[in-house]
Amino acid sequence: MIGALVALTTVTVALDGLVGLPGGVLAGRWIGEDSVVSAPPATPRPVVPPLSASPVLSPATGDTAPDPAALAKVLAPILDEAALGPRVGAVVVDVATGSTLYSQSPGTPRPPASTAKLLTATAALELIGPDARLITRVVETPAGVGAAPATTPVIFLVGAGDPSLRSEPGGGDPSVRTLARRTAAALGTRDISQVRLRFDATLFDPPTASPAWPKAYVASGVVAPVSALSVDDARVSDPARVAADTFAEELAAAGIKVRGEVTPAAASAQAVDLAAVQSRPVGALVEQMLTTSDNDFAEAFGHLNAVAAGQPATFEGGAAATLAAVRALQVDTVGSALFDGSGLARSNRVSAETLTRLLAVIASPGHPELSSVQTGLPIAAFSGTLENRFLLKPAAGAAGLVRAKTGTLTGITGLAGTVQDREGRVLAFAFLADRIPEGGVLEAPAALDRAAAALAGCGCR
Repeated sequence: MIGALVALTTVTVALDGLVGLPGGVLAGRWIGEDSVVSAPPATPRPVVPPLSASPVLSPATGDTAPDPAALAKVLAPILDEAALGPRVGAVVVDVATGSTLYSQSPGTPRPPASTAKLLTATAALELIGPDARLITRVVETPAGVGAAPATTPVIFLVGAGDPSLRSEPGGGDPSVRTLARRTAAALGTRDISQVRLRFDATLFDPPTASPAWPKAYVASGVVAPVSALSVDDARVSDPARVAADTFAEELAAAGIKVRGEVTPAAASAQAVDLAAVQSRPVGALVEQMLTTSDNDFAEAFGHLNAVAAGQPATFEGGAAATLAAVRALQVDTVGSALFDGSGLARSNRVSAETLTRLLAVIASPGHPELSSVQTGLPIAAFSGTLENRFLLKPAAGAAGLVRAKTGTLTGITGLAGTVQDREGRVLAFAFLADRIPEGGVLEAPAALDRAAAALAGCGCR
């Protein structure tokens, strides 16, 4: 079924439904819970070059890995800070050798918050492929098939789960306007000026919201209803219908009249292609998802992972496909449980050991197909959800040296990524704290920044 995807190749974020915290806006959209801890820059941004965008790191630049005992003396006091609460999981691994340099409750599964997107992204690259593109199509039911009138063609707008579809062209993303104009041009070659329109979002199965989410998540715009057909981020109750209505308007503007009601229906197996638009490569979409912590992209890829793996295209199917893909990389997922693709569900469980081992695989030269995860990770003090972090000493010393995925829910914070230490050695790490004291929404992430900075600054030989 995945072949259908690539064949044509403000609002306040109510975390946990209880505590309202200001969200963040990027390009006119809400980008996820991680933005709640991004404070405005307090000092001029340091001029530090970021890590090379090369898809494969050189993990053994330093002659030797840090000494575990020396590293513990630097790292343990930071992870024991009161701001992080009494339950902290932490693992640091030398990417070149795979040896564990530091561990603290490594195998205890904890709510990962948005660090769960690392698993979703990895699975998407493994199952769908970094070069694949998501194809939104318009197909036509030939005259005489089913109930199709002989004089008025029936066309179907068929969703492929592309979360980047926009109403108007721009930014390299596919648009409904472009699709409508291509459809009108195809129909015009046969002198057709009116059609009946149906829309097909059957690639994904219900429900559109994870049963593990508070209802406030969708209602307040933290995440959109998950649909195989959506446009402009879909902060509406019926994304597929709104997409179809938008397409109908663009068809009319292109000279094609839509007769009758626009209704949902599955396209016939005998339907023929009229027009299509395609997304940027999956690798590019994964990069965007990780950099901005985009919940909608993550949920779309969770479901697409299920489709690619032959699982039901549901939250449960996506979780099963994602964890299986991670295990296939020889990463232990014992104790892991996923209920969505974004990490919004507080019932998700992943250990610091699983995250770190996965990051070590991603950063190694053995899996170049996963390079979009590494290049998509926010860069300390420079990009995404880390743009306004690592700006104050002592964490500022790690600006440009840390690439990491953030994770934030009420009472929970995480940071998982890679860092170059003072000798140039690449280390993978994951820090998860799930009992943050009340009022620690800024102090706890700052402590994790200091911990990552300690890895960057410690030769510890």
